[in-house]
Amino acid sequence: MAKSILILLALVLVGAWVVGCSSDGPTSPGGGTANRAPGTPTIDTGAGAPADGSTDKPISSTLHWQCSDPDGDDLTFDVFFGTAADPPSATTSQTAEIYNPGSLEYSTTYYWKIVAEDPDEETASSVIWSFTTMAQPAETVSTPTAPTGPATGTTAESLSYSTGGAINSAGHTVQYRFDWGGGDYSAWSASTTVSQSWASAGTHNVKAQARCATHTGMESAWSTGYDVVISAATETVSTPNTPTGPATGDTSENLGFNSGGATSSEGHTVEYQFDWDDGQISAWSTSSSKYHTWDTPGTYNVKAKARCRDHTTVESAWSAGSADVVITAAAEIIHRSVGTIHGPTNAPAGESLSYTLSTAATSSLGHDLEYRFDWADGTFSDWSATRDASHAWTTAGVYFISVTARCAAHTSILSDPSPATRVEITDAVETVGAPTHMSRQLPIVRKDTDTWYSAGGSISSHG
Repeated sequence: MAKSILILLALVLVGAWVVGCSSDGPTSPGGGTANRAPGTPTIDTGAGAPADGSTDKPISSTLHWQCSDPDGDDLTFDVFFGTAADPPSATTSQTAEIYNPGSLEYSTTYYWKIVAEDPDEETASSVIWSFTTMAQPAETVSTPTAPTGPATGTTAESLSYSTGGAINSAGHTVQYRFDWGGGDYSAWSASTTVSQSWASAGTHNVKAQARCATHTGMESAWSTGYDVVISAATETVSTPNTPTGPATGDTSENLGFNSGGATSSEGHTVEYQFDWDDGQISAWSTSSSKYHTWDTPGTYNVKAKARCRDHTTVESAWSAGSADVVITAAAEIIHRSVGTIHGPTNAPAGESLSYTLSTAATSSLGHDLEYRFDWADGTFSDWSATRDASHAWTTAGVYFISVTARCAAHTSILSDPSPATRVEITDAVETVGAPTHMSRQLPIVRKDTDTWYSAGGSISSHG
């Protein structure tokens, strides 16, 4: 009978565990997924909690556990701790999965459990765990003095704290560590002064503890706490140096300027930006060097400022001074085409021949260009935006033709001629056209009588 009851009880517990831990929650009457209770809290020995049933544990032991919610809800925890087998409540509604019970008694068995609760007040309780502290050794380490150091500071600020005064009853060297509050500890060290910075604002209770350097399990009680108030730091970025660079330039030049020297009060990386004083501002960049081209002549005052790369709204003021640069109009240059003139290189006089320049000339200011062919016979093509033209030579000879470019906006600015192309023109072959009519003297001609005929209308191709 007793065996049957035990089997039934085991089945009930397994069923409860499946309902509590299954990823497929129960269905609500409306058809959606109903809220599920948190998973059962488990002891976290990896984080330093004493194993269930363990013995000879330090009197400075802290409790750690793990728990998650199948619905992903945020959980709070009630901690039950004490020497009774059904431990009393120690703290409620905490969010951290750690509890420091303080300095414990030697040779004492402690019991504890965790109850997790989700926002819908669904709860899950762990089993009751226990551990027994070590027996009080003959050797002891006295409690160190309360820490001393700054009572206030800001986030990320490095602050130094000191303790001391601990004595080992056996005359051994002692080591110290600090509890910075919230489960954050310094490493054990023979040094009595340690620096700490806090990432979050708030009041942090700092305590110190000592231990025997030889028998490291022999620890003192924690010292009296010392409250440190940390406020959120207001980050600032210092003003960068006045930019340096050329004092003069023209509208064709890309001029470089340098700044630098800005720092973040939080040690963050900074970015730089330049105001070119022509309505344009450079993009933000970690480089303190920038280049710029001005389109219009004038005097410009170049300034720089910096900002935090991580917190881009934290900006410095503009640099105290500016780099003054005088920009003049660039002299336009038309660079000749170095291409080839494509077309017939041998033809008879009088024939109309077509030619094309293979590559374009360029303006140093990027302006549009026009082209003119020099036929080397004293004549030229009309100026045109295209690079092709036709021509007929009337006289045989050798002609070296070339192409000149000019700015379409500033027509007096010309390029040098392109490389010349040789064209040989030969005399045209003369031809005579057939007569167009013929006549005779008399309509009737007698035998043995002289008669004359006439013809006309023939034309020579040479005139």
